[in-house]
Parts: sequence; C-alpha cells; structure tokens
Amino acid sequence: MVLAILRQAGSQTIDRLSFEAGLDWSQTFSIIDRLSRAGSVTLHRRGRFDYHVSLGRPTR
Repeated sequence: MVLAILRQAGSQTIDRLSFEAGLDWSQTFSIIDRLSRAGSVTLHRRGRFDYHVSLGRPTR
C-alpha cells in the first residue's frame, strides 16, 4: 500500500503516508525501513524531525 501511495502521489512525509495508509507512525516507519533496505524507497531527512519518503531509483 505504501508503494502504491508513493507511485500515485509522489514523495510524502512519514506522517502523511501513515494517514493515507491508515497505519500508525511506527507501523509505517517499519514498512519504510524494510523497503529502504531493499532499495524500493529512499528516506530523506528534512529538518530535525521531518522525513520524506520517495520511490527508490530503479536498479539495472
């Protein structure tokens, strides 16, 4: 579901993804952590507590 939201809406904050997916922050972060380790998404820190998630770059 998180990947579908990012494909449709583009880069999102973790808070916004949580809201859109109907999950709490910790569930969303856990999903993003796994997707990030797999290279499917990229997590960018903006500011002290603001994180943006975007789709990872395709690998060849």
